[in-house]
Order: sequence, then structure tokens, then C-alpha cells
Amino acid sequence: MRKVKNFCENFFSEYKNFGFGFAFSYRVVGRLKGKMHKNEVVTSYLKKQLSSVIEKYSGYNEVPSTIAEDAPIWVCWWQGEQNMPPIVAACYRSLKRHAGTHPVNLITFENLNDYITFPPYIIEKQKEGKITLTHLSDILRFSLLAKYGGLWIDSTVFVTGDLNLTGKKFFTVKCNRPDDGYYMSKYRWTGFCIGGDRSNVLFHAVRDMLFAYWDCKDKLIEYLIVDYLIDIMYQENHIVKDMVDSNPLNNEKLDELFHYMNDTYNDEMFRKLCESTCLHKLSWKEEYEEKDVDGRETLYSRLVKIKNE
Repeated sequence: MRKVKNFCENFFSEYKNFGFGFAFSYRVVGRLKGKMHKNEVVTSYLKKQLSSVIEKYSGYNEVPSTIAEDAPIWVCWWQGEQNMPPIVAACYRSLKRHAGTHPVNLITFENLNDYITFPPYIIEKQKEGKITLTHLSDILRFSLLAKYGGLWIDSTVFVTGDLNLTGKKFFTVKCNRPDDGYYMSKYRWTGFCIGGDRSNVLFHAVRDMLFAYWDCKDKLIEYLIVDYLIDIMYQENHIVKDMVDSNPLNNEKLDELFHYMNDTYNDEMFRKLCESTCLHKLSWKEEYEEKDVDGRETLYSRLVKIKNE
């Protein structure tokens, strides 16, 4: 009964916010055809809703400049460094250790207006709970990249190698993994780590599509909406397609460290996990142990003890 209730609630919510055609095709037909069909339905809807923004950027053909050696790195923890959970604080320290010539800027509620001014409706909808802090961060990252350029990296990425960004036109984590049709990114990019010069058309297009979306909508159509918007630009603009396709595979073991956090720490294991990957996606919502069942130090415990030199 609970599944039926949830189905009905989701259907009527989507009907109310996106129309009967979307709700039926996404929720009813999608139940039969699967995630790939749902992705197509969402993409089609967004293309219609955001057609004016897409048209504006689809023919843009200026090749972006490369990332400068002093381009900023952006990371956000809304509550500030003093209120970071231990694993987030460890990730932040690791980022600063390996940032090289790139200044690291931490965005918080307190300093947000020093960097970015959002349209009033964005702030209003966030205060009303229509835009979550997670999705405000989506808007933030592309607003910062469009204005300043540089690299956005989530606050839960642990860095184990120097970030070599200088001279690249575009950078994001890219993996060669089987495409099951579930993720719109198909592992071609990751929203949690993405960067380039401020002249990059992708950043301006996604920012403006997010602005246009939230200007007329009060409910998120898909949690990973950014991936749909990037994919639309990948389809519509040859510059974006070339950037994504030419970005080499990198950090393909990005999620392996996460699975060992509660395991007993040893140097050899850690070295192997970092051989081909320096950007490791973790989570602050997980419960980590400082000791294993035999009282030995875990990988988590070791990571949070590492301090900046």
C-alpha cells in the first residue's frame, strides 16, 4: 500500500508542476520502460521549457581560453570552516595542500555576497524550502565559474595529488565505465569537480538555464538536473561536445577510497588507492569508525588526523 501511495503522490505532484503529459510519460510509461526512458522525458521537457536560453548558446562558437595558473578553486560549506564535520575539514585541508598556485576560496553564507549576487527569486525560493542548499550549490558553482572561472570541487572530495590545471581548456573527472543508461553524464563528467576559464560557454549556459528554470518552477524535476543541462549543451553546441570528448580519462577510481573508510589503515592499501586517482569522492553523511573491531586505526581515522604542513 505504501508503494501505491508514494506512486500516486509523485504522479499528482508531477502533474501539478509539470503537466499531465510529463507525469504520465515519466511516472507511468517510465515504470514500464525504465530509467533511460525517464531521462529522455526529462530532457525533452527541459528543452521545451528552456528553449530560448538553449537557442542563445547553441550557436556560440568561441573557443574558451585555458585555465590560468592563478585561477581560483571554489569550495562551499555554507556554515563555515569552524562548523565542518571532521571528514569535510579533512577534505578541505587536503585541497589546500594540493592546490599549488591556485588560491582556494571557501564560500559560506557569511561571504556569499562578496562573490555572487543571485536573482531575488532564487534567494526567496531557497528560504521557502523550494530550493535546497544542495541545489543552491548547483546554481552557485556555475555562477562562480561563469564570472571568475577556475575549478569547482565539492567539500567532500579528498585530494591526494597536486592539481595540475594550468593550460587546460576544460577539466572534470571522467571515467570509462559501462553505460547502463542510468546517469545522464554517462561518466563523461562529474558535477562535483568541474572547471575551466570564465570564457567557457558551458558555464554561462548552465547558469542561465538554472536561472530560467527556477524563475518559473517551484519544484525540482530531477535531483541531478545539472547533468541534464550539461548533456543538452553537449548535444546542441559543438564547442561543448569537443571539450567533453577531448578531456582525457582521469581519476577513474574516484569512489574506491569511500568503500575502505572503516577498514584497518595500512600504508600499502592507501598507496594503491592513490596510484591512479587523486580526487576521491567521500560523504559527510556516512557514519565512520575511528577503530576497527580489533581496536586498530581505520583509514577514516588516519585521514582526519592529517594536518596541513
